[in-house]
Amino acid sequence: MSSAIIRNGHWRRRDPLKGLNDAMLAALRLADVTPLSLLRGAYGIGDREAYAPATVRALAVRGLLRLSAGRDGRRRDYVLTPAGREIVVELRRREAARAALIAERPARAVSC
Repeated sequence: MSSAIIRNGHWRRRDPLKGLNDAMLAALRLADVTPLSLLRGAYGIGDREAYAPATVRALAVRGLLRLSAGRDGRRRDYVLTPAGREIVVELRRREAARAALIAERPARAVSC
């Protein structure tokens, strides 16, 4: 997935996260850890973290997830594609940058 374009002779970086909502980003983070399985009408790992089939389908349409039948050919899990892995790497990079900025920020003096 190319993340840079040329516009009017200048390089401009595209936002790879454009168009992805919070549920989609959370589903991608989870898919990086484990395949998303259909359980009780939602994809995830049980009741703790589950995402609507429409969310998973939208990620698959964008090419970020793909259907995997597993080793025995009977499962219907969704796993990350290489493009999906790039999104997860970008998420981690942004989270690390955000954490570094928060750690560098000096504590505000509280005046009463």
